[in-house]
Amino acid sequence: MITLLKILLFGKVVLLTPHAITIEASCVELIPDVPFEAITSGARIQIDISDLLEKGRSNSVGETRRAVTRVVPVGSVSAELFAKNGKSWQLEYKGGTSISARRVLITLTTELGVPVGVEFDRVKVCSKIELRNIIVEWKNNQL
Repeated sequence: MITLLKILLFGKVVLLTPHAITIEASCVELIPDVPFEAITSGARIQIDISDLLEKGRSNSVGETRRAVTRVVPVGSVSAELFAKNGKSWQLEYKGGTSISARRVLITLTTELGVPVGVEFDRVKVCSKIELRNIIVEWKNNQL
């Protein structure tokens, strides 16, 4: 019950890139204006890849998921969260997607969960493929 209240009161999405960026087959370090933290261990990084998919795509969720798999293979994108205390945590794209009428997001997660209450002050996002015109965001909660 307490977790649900935290999500309702403090759940939010933080833009880590205020505008679209391109990541070539390399890494980019993102430093937000203010530190961010997880309120549940299911917190994650989401990357809006809508511009990578064909315009006028089908409304079928299944077809969209198949297109995402072709464009962004599982394991091709990862991130490292750096805490103010010097520790870091690895997140990886394992095929998780979030699809709406306007956006398609891939999710980067960690199997053991993100530590709750730790302030992160930077993120390094790495890709084995070119990601054009993407938005990177932090979702600080997920059950």
